[in-house]
Amino acid sequence: DSSSNGGTVLVAAGTYTENINYNGKNIAVIGKNTETTIIDGGGNARCVRFNNNENEAFLSNFILTNGWAYNGGGGGIQISNSSPTISNCLIHNNLAYTSGGGVALQRSNAQIINCTITQNSTENHPNDGDGGLTVYTPTGYTPIFKNLIIYGNYTTYQYVDRPMSLGEYEVELKYSLIGNNNYPANLISIMDGSNIVTDPLFADAANGDYHLSDYSPAIG
Repeated sequence: DSSSNGGTVLVAAGTYTENINYNGKNIAVIGKNTETTIIDGGGNARCVRFNNNENEAFLSNFILTNGWAYNGGGGGIQISNSSPTISNCLIHNNLAYTSGGGVALQRSNAQIINCTITQNSTENHPNDGDGGLTVYTPTGYTPIFKNLIIYGNYTTYQYVDRPMSLGEYEVELKYSLIGNNNYPANLISIMDGSNIVTDPLFADAANGDYHLSDYSPAIG
């Protein structure tokens, strides 16, 4: 909370039971690495929130887990009226009441790069149907997603694996791997030759190892 605009916070390895709100500050929060630096939402609030014009904020090198959005979307990360950059994060095992168990964006040009979004879920609202990532951005906004793996997310209401929903909104999706079940039809419209729809072949997802195996189609 004492950091000022333009500052950088370097976070040592460890597990931090925190619910971080950038509170309008355009700061960079950088963890040691995605192996050992964990933000645990404690099961009672979102892990991270950007909702006050944090257009130059930065978050990198974290595991974000056990977040709970009890009044909307984005159990792992909620982005609203802000356009931060999120990179090199594993976003998993988060829950939202309505949409975007992992990440929810609204009115945002955020960039999400080199992240894995997996094993997140939504509890209600089957029409949203997006356990991993949801985007509500009106005309004039184009969030950018690059080098993502969005796989193994679900809604408890009816879908086995619903990776993301887009409504009628514009996004740029490049060089990413998307879950292969129950993805929305309009996702196809933004898919190009740089994206693939398949199983990423995690090393040992059942035991929490989301590294890519040597046989993963996301390698090479």
